[in-house]
Amino acid sequence: MIVNKIFTLILLNIFFSKTIYSFEILREGPYLSEELEQRVFKLFQNQHQNPIVVFDVDGTLTIFSTPNDRIKTKLDDDRKAVKRLALSLFKKGDITLIASSAWSSFPSRYERKDTVCYGTLDRIEGVGLNEVFQVQSNISENLDGSSHKKTLIKPSYSDEDLIIHQSGKAISVKKASSSDEFFRSKALAPYVDNENAKKSELVIFIDDSGLNLNLIEQEIRTLNLYPHAKVYLMLLESSGKESFWKKVLTHPNQASLKRCEIYFEETPDKSINAQKISLYYQKRGKFSCLPLSNNKKKERPPVDSCLKRTK
Repeated sequence: MIVNKIFTLILLNIFFSKTIYSFEILREGPYLSEELEQRVFKLFQNQHQNPIVVFDVDGTLTIFSTPNDRIKTKLDDDRKAVKRLALSLFKKGDITLIASSAWSSFPSRYERKDTVCYGTLDRIEGVGLNEVFQVQSNISENLDGSSHKKTLIKPSYSDEDLIIHQSGKAISVKKASSSDEFFRSKALAPYVDNENAKKSELVIFIDDSGLNLNLIEQEIRTLNLYPHAKVYLMLLESSGKESFWKKVLTHPNQASLKRCEIYFEETPDKSINAQKISLYYQKRGKFSCLPLSNNKKKERPPVDSCLKRTK
Protein backbone atom coordinates (compact mmCIF):
# COMPACT_ATOMS: atom_id res chain seq x y z
CA MET A 1 0.00 0.00 0.00
CA ILE A 2 2.76 2.42 1.00
CA VAL A 3 4.76 1.41 -2.07
CA ASN A 4 1.76 2.17 -4.30
CA LYS A 5 1.36 5.63 -2.75
CA ILE A 6 5.03 6.42 -3.23
CA PHE A 7 4.83 5.25 -6.85
CA THR A 8 1.73 7.41 -7.42
CA LEU A 9 3.46 10.46 -5.94
CA ILE A 10 6.46 9.91 -8.22
CA LEU A 11 4.20 9.72 -11.27
CA LEU A 12 2.33 12.87 -10.23
CA ASN A 13 5.61 14.69 -9.69
CA ILE A 14 6.81 13.74 -13.17
CA PHE A 15 3.48 14.76 -14.71
CA PHE A 16 3.35 18.17 -13.05
CA SER A 17 7.01 18.84 -13.78
CA LYS A 18 6.34 18.33 -17.47
CA THR A 19 3.17 20.38 -17.27
CA ILE A 20 4.68 23.33 -15.44
CA TYR A 21 7.93 23.48 -17.41
CA SER A 22 6.73 22.74 -20.93
CA PHE A 23 8.35 25.70 -22.68
CA GLU A 24 9.82 25.36 -26.15
CA ILE A 25 12.77 27.38 -27.41
CA LEU A 26 13.09 28.00 -31.14
CA ARG A 27 16.13 29.60 -32.80
CA GLU A 28 15.53 31.45 -36.06
CA GLY A 29 17.51 33.64 -38.46
CA PRO A 30 19.54 35.42 -39.45
CA TYR A 31 16.74 37.54 -40.86
CA LEU A 32 16.87 40.68 -42.91
CA SER A 33 14.78 43.27 -41.08
CA GLU A 34 11.83 43.07 -43.50
CA GLU A 35 11.84 39.27 -43.24
CA LEU A 36 11.82 39.50 -39.46
CA GLU A 37 8.94 41.97 -39.56
CA GLN A 38 6.87 39.56 -41.67
CA ARG A 39 7.78 36.57 -39.48
CA VAL A 40 6.71 38.29 -36.24
CA PHE A 41 3.45 39.50 -37.81
CA LYS A 42 2.73 35.90 -38.83
CA LEU A 43 3.20 34.72 -35.23
CA PHE A 44 0.67 37.29 -34.05
CA GLN A 45 -2.01 36.05 -36.43
CA ASN A 46 -3.01 33.72 -33.58
CA GLN A 47 -4.08 34.75 -30.09
CA HIS A 48 -1.60 34.33 -27.23
CA GLN A 49 -1.92 35.00 -23.53
CA ASN A 50 0.39 37.75 -22.20
CA PRO A 51 2.67 37.95 -25.29
CA ILE A 52 6.09 39.58 -24.82
CA VAL A 53 8.54 40.98 -27.38
CA VAL A 54 12.03 42.04 -26.25
CA PHE A 55 14.00 44.24 -28.65
CA ASP A 56 17.75 44.72 -28.43
CA VAL A 57 18.61 48.42 -28.92
CA ASP A 58 21.99 48.90 -30.60
CA GLY A 59 22.12 47.17 -33.97
CA THR A 60 18.45 46.18 -33.76
CA LEU A 61 16.42 49.36 -33.22
CA THR A 62 19.40 51.40 -34.48
CA ILE A 63 21.80 50.67 -37.34
CA PHE A 64 24.93 50.81 -35.15
CA SER A 65 25.77 47.62 -33.22
CA THR A 66 28.43 49.48 -31.26
CA PRO A 67 27.09 52.84 -30.05
CA ASN A 68 29.21 55.97 -30.08
CA ASP A 69 27.82 57.77 -27.06
CA ARG A 70 29.42 61.09 -27.90
CA ILE A 71 27.20 61.41 -30.96
CA LYS A 72 23.47 61.97 -30.62
CA THR A 73 21.32 59.32 -32.31
CA LYS A 74 19.25 60.70 -35.18
CA LEU A 75 15.90 59.61 -36.57
CA ASP A 76 17.47 58.19 -39.74
CA ASP A 77 19.76 55.98 -37.62
CA ASP A 78 16.85 53.57 -37.12
CA ARG A 79 16.37 50.19 -38.76
CA LYS A 80 13.16 51.12 -40.45
CA ALA A 81 11.45 47.73 -40.69
CA VAL A 82 12.23 46.93 -37.04
CA LYS A 83 10.95 50.33 -35.93
CA ARG A 84 7.84 49.80 -38.04
CA LEU A 85 7.35 46.44 -36.33
CA ALA A 86 7.65 47.98 -32.84
CA LEU A 87 5.15 50.72 -33.70
CA SER A 88 2.68 48.23 -35.21
CA LEU A 89 2.81 45.93 -32.18
CA PHE A 90 2.37 48.96 -29.92
CA LYS A 91 -0.76 50.01 -31.82
CA LYS A 92 -2.04 46.44 -31.71
CA GLY A 93 -2.07 46.64 -27.89
CA ASP A 94 -2.07 43.88 -25.24
CA ILE A 95 1.58 43.07 -25.98
CA THR A 96 4.40 43.75 -23.52
CA LEU A 97 7.16 45.50 -25.49
CA ILE A 98 10.59 45.84 -23.89
CA ALA A 99 13.83 47.45 -25.07
CA SER A 100 16.85 45.83 -23.42
CA SER A 101 20.43 46.89 -24.12
CA ALA A 102 23.56 45.14 -22.89
CA TRP A 103 25.54 48.40 -22.91
CA SER A 104 26.24 49.90 -19.50
CA SER A 105 25.65 53.57 -20.40
CA PHE A 106 21.93 53.85 -19.71
CA PRO A 107 20.90 57.49 -18.98
CA SER A 108 19.58 59.85 -21.65
CA ARG A 109 22.25 62.48 -21.16
CA TYR A 110 25.08 62.56 -18.71
CA GLU A 111 28.47 64.16 -18.30
CA ARG A 112 31.89 62.59 -18.20
CA LYS A 113 34.89 64.87 -17.78
CA ASP A 114 32.84 67.90 -18.92
CA THR A 115 31.73 66.06 -22.07
CA VAL A 116 28.06 65.47 -22.88
CA CYS A 117 27.40 61.79 -23.49
CA TYR A 118 24.33 59.92 -24.71
CA GLY A 119 23.17 56.58 -23.37
CA THR A 120 20.61 53.88 -24.16
CA LEU A 121 17.60 56.09 -23.39
CA ASP A 122 18.84 58.74 -25.81
CA ARG A 123 19.17 56.17 -28.57
CA ILE A 124 15.59 55.01 -28.00
CA GLU A 125 14.44 58.63 -28.06
CA GLY A 126 16.61 59.37 -31.10
CA VAL A 127 14.83 56.78 -33.26
CA GLY A 128 11.42 58.01 -32.10
CA LEU A 129 10.33 55.13 -29.85
CA ASN A 130 9.90 56.82 -26.46
CA GLU A 131 6.15 56.27 -26.42
CA VAL A 132 6.43 52.61 -27.39
CA PHE A 133 8.80 51.84 -24.51
CA GLN A 134 7.34 54.43 -22.08
CA VAL A 135 10.69 56.21 -21.72
CA GLN A 136 10.93 59.61 -20.07
CA SER A 137 12.98 62.06 -22.13
CA ASN A 138 15.09 65.10 -21.25
CA ILE A 139 16.69 63.48 -18.21
CA SER A 140 20.07 64.85 -17.12
CA GLU A 141 22.10 62.26 -15.25
CA ASN A 142 25.39 61.57 -13.57
CA LEU A 143 27.63 58.90 -15.06
CA ASP A 144 26.27 56.09 -12.89
CA GLY A 145 22.66 56.74 -13.91
CA SER A 146 21.69 56.48 -10.26
CA SER A 147 18.07 57.58 -10.65
CA HIS A 148 17.47 54.62 -13.00
CA LYS A 149 19.51 52.10 -11.05
CA LYS A 150 18.29 49.69 -8.41
CA THR A 151 19.40 46.43 -6.83
CA LEU A 152 16.98 43.58 -6.25
CA ILE A 153 17.97 41.12 -3.55
CA LYS A 154 17.52 37.71 -5.15
CA PRO A 155 13.98 38.07 -6.53
CA SER A 156 11.85 34.93 -6.84
CA TYR A 157 12.61 34.54 -10.55
CA SER A 158 16.40 34.74 -10.19
CA ASP A 159 19.08 32.69 -8.46
CA GLU A 160 21.16 35.81 -7.65
CA ASP A 161 20.86 39.48 -6.71
CA LEU A 162 20.25 41.71 -9.73
CA ILE A 163 21.33 45.19 -10.79
CA ILE A 164 18.70 46.87 -12.95
CA HIS A 165 18.59 50.04 -15.04
CA GLN A 166 15.02 50.95 -15.87
CA SER A 167 12.93 53.72 -17.38
CA GLY A 168 9.44 52.52 -18.32
CA LYS A 169 9.89 49.43 -20.47
CA ALA A 170 13.53 50.15 -21.26
CA ILE A 171 15.10 47.60 -18.92
CA SER A 172 18.71 46.43 -18.67
CA VAL A 173 19.58 43.65 -16.21
CA LYS A 174 22.73 41.98 -14.96
CA LYS A 175 23.62 39.79 -12.02
CA ALA A 176 25.21 41.67 -9.15
CA SER A 177 28.02 39.11 -8.91
CA SER A 178 29.03 39.63 -12.55
CA SER A 179 32.42 41.24 -13.17
CA ASP A 180 31.29 41.94 -16.75
CA GLU A 181 30.25 45.57 -17.29
CA PHE A 182 27.59 44.48 -19.78
CA PHE A 183 23.94 43.95 -18.83
CA ARG A 184 23.46 40.58 -20.52
CA SER A 185 20.63 39.05 -18.42
CA LYS A 186 18.03 40.02 -21.01
CA ALA A 187 16.01 36.89 -20.32
CA LEU A 188 15.04 38.39 -16.95
CA ALA A 189 14.01 41.83 -18.27
CA PRO A 190 10.31 40.91 -18.82
CA TYR A 191 10.05 39.74 -15.20
CA VAL A 192 10.92 43.18 -13.79
CA ASP A 193 7.69 44.70 -12.42
CA ASN A 194 5.62 42.15 -14.36
CA GLU A 195 3.93 39.35 -12.43
CA ASN A 196 2.36 37.96 -15.61
CA ALA A 197 5.66 37.17 -17.37
CA LYS A 198 5.62 33.57 -16.21
CA LYS A 199 2.10 33.16 -17.67
CA SER A 200 3.11 34.24 -21.15
CA GLU A 201 2.41 31.85 -24.02
CA LEU A 202 4.59 33.67 -26.55
CA VAL A 203 7.94 35.34 -25.88
CA ILE A 204 10.13 36.76 -28.66
CA PHE A 205 13.69 38.03 -28.26
CA ILE A 206 15.08 39.99 -31.23
CA ASP A 207 18.83 40.65 -31.29
CA ASP A 208 21.66 41.13 -33.78
CA SER A 209 24.07 39.32 -31.44
CA GLY A 210 24.25 35.53 -31.44
CA LEU A 211 26.14 35.68 -28.13
CA ASN A 212 23.26 37.55 -26.48
CA LEU A 213 20.78 34.97 -27.76
CA ASN A 214 22.96 32.11 -26.47
CA LEU A 215 23.01 33.68 -23.00
CA ILE A 216 19.25 34.30 -23.11
CA GLU A 217 18.62 30.63 -23.94
CA GLN A 218 20.98 29.47 -21.21
CA GLU A 219 19.27 31.62 -18.57
CA ILE A 220 15.77 30.54 -19.62
CA ARG A 221 16.72 26.87 -19.32
CA THR A 222 18.62 27.30 -16.04
CA LEU A 223 15.89 29.28 -14.27
CA ASN A 224 12.89 27.64 -15.98
CA LEU A 225 11.57 30.99 -17.15
CA TYR A 226 8.40 31.26 -19.28
CA PRO A 227 7.10 27.79 -18.33
CA HIS A 228 4.06 27.86 -20.64
CA ALA A 229 5.57 29.70 -23.60
CA LYS A 230 6.95 29.18 -27.03
CA VAL A 231 10.13 31.25 -26.90
CA TYR A 232 11.53 32.52 -30.19
CA LEU A 233 15.15 33.67 -30.29
CA MET A 234 15.39 35.64 -33.54
CA LEU A 235 18.77 36.63 -34.92
CA LEU A 236 18.73 39.81 -36.99
CA GLU A 237 21.33 40.22 -39.73
CA SER A 238 23.74 43.05 -38.97
CA SER A 239 22.92 46.37 -40.58
CA GLY A 240 26.06 46.34 -42.72
CA LYS A 241 25.41 42.86 -44.11
CA GLU A 242 21.76 43.68 -44.65
CA SER A 243 22.74 46.62 -46.85
CA PHE A 244 24.96 44.27 -48.80
CA TRP A 245 22.30 41.61 -49.30
CA LYS A 246 19.80 44.18 -50.51
CA LYS A 247 22.28 45.04 -53.27
CA VAL A 248 23.03 41.46 -54.31
CA LEU A 249 19.53 40.00 -54.24
CA THR A 250 17.48 39.25 -57.32
CA HIS A 251 17.94 41.53 -60.34
CA PRO A 252 17.92 40.97 -64.12
CA ASN A 253 21.25 39.84 -65.60
CA GLN A 254 22.10 37.57 -62.66
CA ALA A 255 25.53 36.05 -62.16
CA SER A 256 26.06 32.36 -61.49
CA LEU A 257 26.33 30.87 -58.02
CA LYS A 258 29.88 29.76 -58.89
CA ARG A 259 30.91 33.36 -59.55
CA CYS A 260 29.55 34.30 -56.13
CA GLU A 261 31.50 31.48 -54.47
CA ILE A 262 34.73 32.63 -56.12
CA TYR A 263 34.00 36.24 -55.22
CA PHE A 264 33.50 35.48 -51.54
CA GLU A 265 36.61 33.31 -51.36
CA GLU A 266 38.52 36.47 -52.23
CA THR A 267 36.56 38.68 -49.84
CA PRO A 268 38.15 39.68 -46.51
CA ASP A 269 34.83 39.16 -44.70
CA LYS A 270 35.11 35.41 -44.09
CA SER A 271 31.86 35.37 -42.11
CA ILE A 272 30.01 35.60 -45.43
CA ASN A 273 31.24 32.41 -47.07
CA ALA A 274 30.28 30.13 -49.93
CA GLN A 275 28.12 27.97 -47.66
CA LYS A 276 26.08 30.98 -46.59
CA ILE A 277 25.84 32.10 -50.20
CA SER A 278 24.30 28.72 -51.03
CA LEU A 279 21.76 29.18 -48.22
CA TYR A 280 20.73 32.60 -49.46
CA TYR A 281 20.67 31.29 -53.01
CA GLN A 282 18.20 28.55 -52.10
CA LYS A 283 16.09 30.84 -49.92
CA ARG A 284 15.82 33.89 -52.13
CA GLY A 285 16.61 32.76 -55.66
CA LYS A 286 19.43 33.85 -57.95
CA PHE A 287 21.37 37.04 -57.40
CA SER A 288 24.43 38.85 -58.70
CA CYS A 289 27.62 39.52 -56.76
CA LEU A 290 28.70 43.13 -56.72
CA PRO A 291 32.24 44.51 -56.36
CA LEU A 292 33.54 44.80 -52.80
CA SER A 293 33.57 48.60 -53.15
CA ASN A 294 29.77 48.50 -53.14
CA ASN A 295 29.74 46.83 -49.72
CA LYS A 296 30.47 49.91 -47.66
CA LYS A 297 29.12 49.88 -44.13
CA LYS A 298 28.12 53.20 -42.62
CA GLU A 299 30.63 53.89 -39.87
CA ARG A 300 30.93 56.61 -37.28
CA PRO A 301 34.32 58.25 -36.79
CA PRO A 302 36.33 56.64 -33.95
CA VAL A 303 36.49 58.72 -30.79
CA ASP A 304 37.39 58.24 -27.14
CA SER A 305 34.05 56.76 -26.14
CA CYS A 306 32.25 57.64 -22.94
CA LEU A 307 31.71 53.91 -22.57
CA LYS A 308 35.31 53.53 -21.42
CA ARG A 309 34.76 53.81 -17.68
CA THR A 310 37.40 54.85 -15.21
CA LYS A 311 37.84 52.53 -12.21
